[in-house]
Amino acid sequence: MTSPDDAAPPEARYPMVAKIDHPEVLHKSDAGGVVLGILDRESLGERVHDLLSRFPGACGVLVQEQVPGGFELILGADSDPLLGHAVLVGRGGTDVEVYSDVALGHVPFSRDDGLRLLERLKCLPILRGHRGRPGVDLEQLSALMEKLQRLLLDLPEIEEMDLNPLIWDGVRFTAADYRIKTRG
Repeated sequence: MTSPDDAAPPEARYPMVAKIDHPEVLHKSDAGGVVLGILDRESLGERVHDLLSRFPGACGVLVQEQVPGGFELILGADSDPLLGHAVLVGRGGTDVEVYSDVALGHVPFSRDDGLRLLERLKCLPILRGHRGRPGVDLEQLSALMEKLQRLLLDLPEIEEMDLNPLIWDGVRFTAADYRIKTRG
C-alpha cells in the first residue's frame, strides 16, 4: 500500500499486520515500523497513514494477515567471495541478536549435515520439546534448509537472505518477514 486509501482486498482476514517498507529501515520492529493486531479496514487505513507520515521516503506499507504466535526461528543465507554460500539457522525474531543462537553450514551439505547443524543450537531442547511443550518438526525444518540450499545453488547471485521470523505454529512454518540482497 502506498496510500491509506488503498483498499485491503475483500478477502483479507483480520487481524492484519502493517510493516513499513523503507530502504533505510532494516529492523522494522525496532524502528516502530510494525503494527500488529489491526482488526478492521478503517483501523488499517489509519495505521497505514500513520506509518507513511512517520517514515518519509517509504516505498509503501506491506500489509499481511497476522500469523498466529509460535516459536520463532531464523533461516538465512550469507555469501563470501572466497568460501561461497552458507546457510544460517537458529533462534529468530527479535531474539536473534539477544541470544546469538545460530549455526552456519556451508553449501552444499547433506540432509544429515543439516540435522547436525540443528544439533549445534543451544535452543535444541526447546526445538525438540521441553517441559511438556511440543517441539517443532525438525524434519520439516531440515527440508526447508535443503530448499534454501537449492535456491542458493540455482541463484548464486543471492548475497544475503533472511526469513525472520520463521514461525512454527505447531503444524507448519510460516515466514512472517523476509529480506533478500542480490549482487548487481
